[in-house]
Amino acid sequence: MKLLIVESPGKIKKIRSFLDSSWQVLASVGHIRDLPKKSLGIQINEESVSLEYENSRDKSTTIKNLKQAADRSTEIYLAMDMDREGEAIAWHVGMILGKNNWPKIKRIAFTEITKPAILRAISEPRRVNSHLVNAQQSRRAVDRLVGFRVSPLLWRIPGAGTSAGRVQSVAVRMVVEREREIRNFKPQEYWSIEALCEATKTPPPFTLKLIQIDKKELVSTIEPGAESRQSTIETEEKAKKICEHFQKENWIVTQVQEKKQKKNPFPPLITSTLQQAASVRLKWNGKKTMQVAQELYEKGWITYMRTDSPSSSTEAIQMVRTFIQEHFSPEYLPSRPIHYKAKQANAQEAHECIRPTQIQETPQTLNANPDQKELYSLIWKAYVSSQMSAAQYHVTTIDVEFSRGLFRARGRRLLFDGWTKLQGTTQKKAKEESKTEEEKESEQELPKVKKGDELVLKELSPKQHFTKAPPRYTEASLVKILEKNSIGRPSTYANILDNIKKREYISEEKRKFHAGPVGEKLVDVLMKIFSQSWMDYQFTAQMEECLDRVSRGEIEWQNFVRRFDQELARTLSQIPESKSPPIKQVIGNKSIKQSTNEKCDKCGAALLLRKGKHGSFLACSAFPQCRFTKPTSKTKVKSKVS
Repeated sequence: MKLLIVESPGKIKKIRSFLDSSWQVLASVGHIRDLPKKSLGIQINEESVSLEYENSRDKSTTIKNLKQAADRSTEIYLAMDMDREGEAIAWHVGMILGKNNWPKIKRIAFTEITKPAILRAISEPRRVNSHLVNAQQSRRAVDRLVGFRVSPLLWRIPGAGTSAGRVQSVAVRMVVEREREIRNFKPQEYWSIEALCEATKTPPPFTLKLIQIDKKELVSTIEPGAESRQSTIETEEKAKKICEHFQKENWIVTQVQEKKQKKNPFPPLITSTLQQAASVRLKWNGKKTMQVAQELYEKGWITYMRTDSPSSSTEAIQMVRTFIQEHFSPEYLPSRPIHYKAKQANAQEAHECIRPTQIQETPQTLNANPDQKELYSLIWKAYVSSQMSAAQYHVTTIDVEFSRGLFRARGRRLLFDGWTKLQGTTQKKAKEESKTEEEKESEQELPKVKKGDELVLKELSPKQHFTKAPPRYTEASLVKILEKNSIGRPSTYANILDNIKKREYISEEKRKFHAGPVGEKLVDVLMKIFSQSWMDYQFTAQMEECLDRVSRGEIEWQNFVRRFDQELARTLSQIPESKSPPIKQVIGNKSIKQSTNEKCDKCGAALLLRKGKHGSFLACSAFPQCRFTKPTSKTKVKSKVS
């Protein structure tokens, strides 16, 4: 008997259908052991770093079944996902199965659940990659150190939340800083000037916009230090005077530029862009997107959905090019395949993009539920269009220049739709919403004119505007900025955003994020103490780079964890104990001790008012020796400044 172990039970039926009766397929159902819930579970000294794992209590039956099946088997294949988390699960399962089974164990991985991929993986087994396991252990260790050693600091400060996280707190910081930018923003008035003109011989009328005044670029807000090259029209009076000046001028075309412009297709989807696309077009949150993507993967319809690489196998590219050749006119197929590379330096290029496993399975023919069809359609269209020809436009620019100013009109006309032919109305709607003002101006139809042609000025109109506050983050834009700054990994974004919403550090209203009072207090406290370490954006990005280097075997994981622990301990050692008055100097607020007039039912110590993720409650001041808690109803709180 041969045993194949996967992570998810949802894969069992599909994989079993590819194998003969000599195989047994079981699932670990995710992790089967982890660090202890109620203690740090990490031993760090000068010689070594060790993580103290314990079997998950809810997995006792799973562990028993896996051990029994392993003992009966002649070969054991660990087929967990091919990311760091999957590699760590494979290692943990191997450790659980015991030394007597180690000689039988082989590690396999695949990016799609299809018969060729499964059989190919079985024929190419390898050992568990210790570097990937160590990278996962490193991440788990530093996250646990932050959670266990920093969170108690928050418990001492009312209204600062109950939990700090190495990545989640940095994400909260982004939302809080944007919240304060919006709150402190003061709109500034500015004016633009547009001229409606008509060529004497060739209609239609068209609009030119004033883009330079007195040899300076006309902008809404002058950038610091750019006063010598930028200018703004602040008042209606100034705008009217400028209009009066140009009203008297002769309007002659001074320059016409015509060129062809190509718009290349977007790369295939990866984890972060899948979440962004589903957020914008389907109005889904990241958690739902990843759940549905998992279902599509387990059914064998798409490749592995946790990836940061847009690259694709040669076989898959040939498959999609054949499809384009059979279903579109010849001009829609480029002469050569298009190869994509990740923009991020730390992307795992061995992985593939998220793509259909069988391109002939279109969204219309897929036998799936509505949610699965919608997400599959995004993935399918993105992948097919990524190998189609570029869209082509004819772009025209008309300039009318005077001694005091420059007016310009832009126009763009579609020559060949290329890859955009496939995207349909959903893509067009999304593109319309994201267009810049310049792109919208380019949509107008321009007449055929040449240098020296006289124009008839029909109207010269000033328009009032006000500068706008920076936009609130949506799930899509926050994921985008997290990825841009290399904060966390795309595979973790959905859980991070879900956690900070659950803890009420941020809220979501009409799909836009707002910072909550607890989130703001949390960030204030952490930034006072950790602004030069893990709360710093660049530091967090460097941490991710170090984890990537651990995964490649370039640095030793125990040294990495030890250095992080030493830096964290050094910072924490500078913070006084909770009973010490100077803490208010560290956090910039008074230290409020919220005691009550009640005693603990178990040990008689005073009860303190605490705030948890489900609201306020009473807890024994002798914690952790006494863990008594109770609701806050009819409790008189005595708040005093230490």
